[in-house]
Amino acid sequence: MRDIYLSELARFRNTALIALALHLLALLFLNQLSNPLQFGREASLLVLFLYLLPCAALALYQFGTYRQPGRWLWLLHRPLPPRRIFAAIAAASATLILAVLALPVLAMTALIDTLGTRVVDLRHYLLPLQLLLFCLCAWQCGACIALSRSRSAFVILVLPPLVLLYPASGFALLLPGVLCLLLLAWIAAAAFKPDRTAPSTRAGTQMLVALPLQISFYFVLLWAGSLAYQYAEILLGVHPLNREVPPAGGFTEASRATGAQLLQLGLSTATDPEAPVWIRQAALAEPVQLYPDLVRYPVRHALTNVNETTWNDGGIDWTFSHDSMRFEGRHHITGAPAGSFGSAGRGSTAPFETPPEIMPAHGHVLFATPHHLYRMDKDGSGWRELAAVAANEMFAGFPEQAGQRSYLLTNTRLLVFRGADDDRLEPAYSVALPRPLSDLARIDILPLLDGSVVSFLYGRAALEGIQGAQQIVMHVDAAGRSRTVARRALTHDFPPLFEHKDWWFSPLLHALVTLPRLAYDTGRVPDAAATVPNPLLLPRPRAAWLAALAGSLLAAAGAAWWLRACAAPPALRRYWLASCLLLGLPALCALAVLQPRTLFRPQAAAPPSAVPAA
Repeated sequence: MRDIYLSELARFRNTALIALALHLLALLFLNQLSNPLQFGREASLLVLFLYLLPCAALALYQFGTYRQPGRWLWLLHRPLPPRRIFAAIAAASATLILAVLALPVLAMTALIDTLGTRVVDLRHYLLPLQLLLFCLCAWQCGACIALSRSRSAFVILVLPPLVLLYPASGFALLLPGVLCLLLLAWIAAAAFKPDRTAPSTRAGTQMLVALPLQISFYFVLLWAGSLAYQYAEILLGVHPLNREVPPAGGFTEASRATGAQLLQLGLSTATDPEAPVWIRQAALAEPVQLYPDLVRYPVRHALTNVNETTWNDGGIDWTFSHDSMRFEGRHHITGAPAGSFGSAGRGSTAPFETPPEIMPAHGHVLFATPHHLYRMDKDGSGWRELAAVAANEMFAGFPEQAGQRSYLLTNTRLLVFRGADDDRLEPAYSVALPRPLSDLARIDILPLLDGSVVSFLYGRAALEGIQGAQQIVMHVDAAGRSRTVARRALTHDFPPLFEHKDWWFSPLLHALVTLPRLAYDTGRVPDAAATVPNPLLLPRPRAAWLAALAGSLLAAAGAAWWLRACAAPPALRRYWLASCLLLGLPALCALAVLQPRTLFRPQAAAPPSAVPAA
């Protein structure tokens, strides 16, 4: 085992040295152009892809060259179990990945921390470890693809992103990353055997290998089917989002309408005697539009930044530190430290409650935490808290000003303030949200002399299975008393089977992949406690139930037909039949990958013909 490990290192020694030199030069160049530790999520994902690609390619090359008949016999014809041989190759590859990719990133982080004045937090030292986990997972995926009997095994590449690509704390992602790596290693080691095309006859091994494949097939088939359906609608000219004139009475039409048009559509069904007057006023005015544009806050110790973490104030770059929970200053030209900026202003060491969301505005910068809203003038002349809410409420957007009123959205209500944002906003009244925030698309507000008309447009989460898209119009008097004057039900632009496709395609797998989203803290602004829709218990239409039943029966019938020509023990046959019946088509696809079908059965030899006596 030691000799295999050393020979594999010697095999790629020169290539690794060249790759190490190129990697170090790329890191130095990137550090001179920007601050790689403060990259946003999109840039971080692009860089991560550039790291994962060579790791998967390394495994494909290693096992692609070894699996040639002569080399395969040479590799496995040793007094060692195949799993120990695979462990030696995997250990050598892990050593190369550690030396070439992970350690240079760790060294760059340490140098920036010790020799510079840029913000380096504990979470940045987790980056090399998480990068190593990702790269090892990519290598294991490449090994699974190279060793599998079927080319469809490439779907296993979907598994690591499903487990690890969440905007959650880096500490929370460590254990799932290790478990994902161990599972992929088990799958690759199970495929590393003298006859790669022969399936395992052990039900336990196939069960452990099948579940990741079933989850991966669930997403790949769902994604491919959705794209095929939508491209067909685009080619036919009937796609709701691609048509020049959207379907009448639907959510697409309402979301494309201007504020005046949407208010007129909503008030057209009102029976209030003042509705005609409001319709005429809406046609002449410009309603204020408010969007729930703050649906997720940064999570402390998250490895990637969802949005901006740095802002400039008079030549000083202020970067938020997740360790100190305040902004740390650095002179843009000289790089000298410039002190701290806490929740009480410049020079303050008071920490923010959570990493704030930053929004540059005209002449100032707004900072939002879940319960506090701050403003900083760009010239550094003023810093103040604009508004605050109780602990059971969270801001879901930045303020919009119209005349002498400012409007601010939370996850439970619409806040209306007196005065502009030059001073602290004084609350005038509030309007409770009639439905959950997660389904809210926008709010249109028409100011009146005796109050305002407010339109709530719901239907943003229709493709996630939330029913009842509608427009709700309220009249709010000057004292803040609100009453509903119109409700307009919106038709669904997509058929029910498309809106509920992620559920009926495999209800059990849908529940399984939804659990991580519920378990991780991704900073998402929750709905009010009384209106929280449980994604696992959403009501489904009859068509979705029938489609789920048909898919399960079709998968079970396909499994029975496939297993007729498979040399599988009875326990394994029962497992696959039950799996296809419960999990649907993704289980059938996994069966086709893991259990080969013998198309031509060997026939019994014919008895020798009688030889006539001489």
